Amino acid sequence: MKKTITLFLFLTPAFLMAQLTTNEKTQLDEYINGLIQPGDPGGAVGVVKDGEIVYERYFGMASLEYQVPITESSIFNIASVAKQFTALCVLKLALESELSLEEDFRKYVPDFLTNVKDTIKIRHLLNHTSGIRDIYDLLGVQGDIWWKKMGFGNQKAVDFLRKQKDLNFQPGSQKIYSNSNYLLLAAIVEKVSGTSFHEYSEELFQSFGMNSTHFIKRYMNVIPNQAMPYSDWGNGIWQKYPLVTKLYGDGFLYTSLSDQLTFEKQIQTQSSELLTVSQKAIENSEITNYGFGLELSDRLGRDAVHHSGLTGSYHAQTVRFPEEKLSIFVMSNNNRLWSGTMADAVAGILLPKEERMAKRAPFDFSKYANEVDMSELEAEYRGSSGKVIRIFTKDNRLFWRQDNNNPIELVKIEGALYHAAYDKEVKIGFDSEGFNVFVNGSEPNFYELLTPFQPTKNYLNDLVGTYYNEEIDVQFRIYFDENSQLKFIQKGDEWAVDFEVIQKDEFLAQDYIFKPVRDENHFIGELFLTYARLKNVRFKKINAETSRMVRYTADGGIIQVGRTQESVGRGKGDILLTKNDTEGNEEWYQLIGGKGYDRPHQIELARDGGYLILGSTSSKGEGNYDAWLIKTNDKGEIEWETTFGDESNNYGYSMKEKMDGTITVKVTDKIPSEDAWKERIYTYKPK
Repeated sequence: MKKTITLFLFLTPAFLMAQLTTNEKTQLDEYINGLIQPGDPGGAVGVVKDGEIVYERYFGMASLEYQVPITESSIFNIASVAKQFTALCVLKLALESELSLEEDFRKYVPDFLTNVKDTIKIRHLLNHTSGIRDIYDLLGVQGDIWWKKMGFGNQKAVDFLRKQKDLNFQPGSQKIYSNSNYLLLAAIVEKVSGTSFHEYSEELFQSFGMNSTHFIKRYMNVIPNQAMPYSDWGNGIWQKYPLVTKLYGDGFLYTSLSDQLTFEKQIQTQSSELLTVSQKAIENSEITNYGFGLELSDRLGRDAVHHSGLTGSYHAQTVRFPEEKLSIFVMSNNNRLWSGTMADAVAGILLPKEERMAKRAPFDFSKYANEVDMSELEAEYRGSSGKVIRIFTKDNRLFWRQDNNNPIELVKIEGALYHAAYDKEVKIGFDSEGFNVFVNGSEPNFYELLTPFQPTKNYLNDLVGTYYNEEIDVQFRIYFDENSQLKFIQKGDEWAVDFEVIQKDEFLAQDYIFKPVRDENHFIGELFLTYARLKNVRFKKINAETSRMVRYTADGGIIQVGRTQESVGRGKGDILLTKNDTEGNEEWYQLIGGKGYDRPHQIELARDGGYLILGSTSSKGEGNYDAWLIKTNDKGEIEWETTFGDESNNYGYSMKEKMDGTITVKVTDKIPSEDAWKERIYTYKPK
């Protein structure tokens, strides 16, 4: 009997409303029936038209363990679709004059980004223009898988975010989606309302008649009728996706389709100020394509209000077409499906096709008709988002590659026009300036052709060193391996990856983009990391000694300085200058030093030939240690030398030779890689 009920629920819609035509109903049923196999996890789809529920469908299994089907009582996690409800809580407080959206959020969440002087307004949090970095991506760089952090809740998340010192960008100047914004908004609701976020939000849900809707309180709580999340990672085996955190506000809202459709009916029929304002752009905002936890942008060629959500194997999509008074809500516990695709498919059945097609003219591909050799397309291209795409050939086939993602094959249509192998509707047209990506229903996306850059060995060598960010406690190292390949390894990782040059001063490791920050002597002192929803995360070079002590010579060889042990050389440690050929064989060496301690810190190729060496010495100078600047010829023989310092310990830290031959030298009273230091600048011009 149980199996019979399961099959019936899988094959039959729960409600077939009179407002649908027979053809529309049949198309929707056939589409949903073809999504999964019997016994798979499934989902729920609902449609509201003109204030009435016209379609409601449940399919698949809520529990594979106990073979429980999804029904109208099933509860799903709708992930980031929850943001609209957190925003409603904030908007309600604003409309009641309990807070102002123009206020700095730090009025309610103190001791946050204390070195940022710009006002970070509450409305900046609402539409992701605050510049505050996404907590999940910060944890990702840290190597900490957020959904495995047992009991990780909002207070710990806010405490973690308090360690951040910088923003992605100036507040209001850009939009980058960040879940951190909505964790902070939940904290603001609690502070202003004087009650817990859960109590305040549930009172709001009850006012809408959404009695089965609740933000998570404890990760171990039993949720009656919960549809469990399942993933199949490609091997045909379903696995339950573990979620042991208790974060809320940015997501983790558990709800039923019935509750969501009840809310959609009120969006279409009620004229309350709260609901009316919530569907619009935020007043005074710098952007208009995101409002109160909702995207405000074109969808299927029509004006739409929408949002997607994804947490583990749960995903959801809400889409509202205000002009057509049509709302679609989809949610699922099956990672093989995608709610956004399902919602668009449902909309495609219900929206008048002739009107939708009239929204835009067909693309003109005639400019790409001329034949172009595939090898001429091999290059790097940059899109409007800043992402660099590499087009390359392999086995006489053309490929597209972004970051370190798997390459996508491009299949030739004609001339210089291609389509993506995974979808013939995604077309790519190449010309002399770059290429355009065409997808039906949206404007072409242009990628500009980049000028090739060939780095020198010295250029690459300046990158070598150890870097650290204290806000997320992450350290990584860049070094040359035995094959002279530049490598990147993060502390705690088991293996290294290539550190690749994309363009001048732009590098790639894994999915991380790095850009260097140079000091006045043009040395790389920091690297800025950009990754996913993070921009310009500052990593300070804490050990640059290796990179400054090796240089590549014009003949392709290597000149390097090191330090001998006390048992070798003249004193208690000498500077060892060594020249190797292109094969790594030693050509000559020189010992430079006196009776005391002598150590190098940097070597450079001199403009007039030979080498400049900067170090520290106790064999010469006025104090215990002095900075020591040495010029040698191309055989390592000293041509001149000088010291800098006073009676204290002084260490040569960095130097830069200017065009007129003047040399700027940084001198410190502590070794920079070991402790804080005071810095003095000297200039010296050889006679």
